[in-house]
Amino acid sequence: MKVDFKVIVIFVVSLLLLSCGDDSGLVDYYPTPALVGKIKFISKVPPIDSLKSMRIGASPFYPLYSTFDSILTQGILTGKIPVTSTLNLEGLDSGDVINFTFDLPPGEYKYIALLHQYGTNFLADWQVISVYGSTKTTPNPKSVTLTQKGKIYDVDLIVDFKNLPPQPFK
Repeated sequence: MKVDFKVIVIFVVSLLLLSCGDDSGLVDYYPTPALVGKIKFISKVPPIDSLKSMRIGASPFYPLYSTFDSILTQGILTGKIPVTSTLNLEGLDSGDVINFTFDLPPGEYKYIALLHQYGTNFLADWQVISVYGSTKTTPNPKSVTLTQKGKIYDVDLIVDFKNLPPQPFK
């Protein structure tokens, strides 16, 4: 049985091409839009019994409502203000750093804050303990625009329980 040399070459080249193919399928080359940063605690952290919950919120508007209940019902529960699930609060102390990634839909976020529930009343016992971009010299929040194609890094939140930022609610 005589095998043609051209058939063997075509077969070998075909095998090589097939073995070098990308088998990853349809890959989403764009990462999920997210804010990525650190939460840095620079003062003594309150006792664990007064740290009921801690969450990051990103608002597309400045939340200047009169109560946290208003922000909850008109913003958070309607999905207009995305928030993270509660962060791990075990063993927090001054000098600690928590890394976070907060997946969000694309858009402009004018007020990114770390919220702290200090009591048992979920509808009222909240305070803002850090605002992105706010410092002692520049107290205004820094806005960010998140696109479909990426992440925004270095969205760091500094927590000083002795010097809390201005509260957007009573």
